[in-house]
Amino acid sequence: MTVAEMVERVICDTAADAAALGCTAEINRCRAIVGSGTSADAQLTVFEAHIDAQLTVFEAHIQSGNPGTALRAVTEWIAAATLQ
Repeated sequence: MTVAEMVERVICDTAADAAALGCTAEINRCRAIVGSGTSADAQLTVFEAHIDAQLTVFEAHIQSGNPGTALRAVTEWIAAATLQ
């Protein structure tokens, strides 16, 4: 069973409870998270776009002395995403 299938099952199993608690929209948001990924997934994508994809973070640190550029890019992404 995939994560998407498990999430769908949980959503269906808890639909009545979510409706009673008035949080159906929030529960349904789980589908979007599964489809597009989490904030952590996006942060890793931004980080990897700014570091050679063939290097691990440790290797990049050793070779460059500082993965600061990639980390700054992630920080900028978090700030921009938060303001949206």
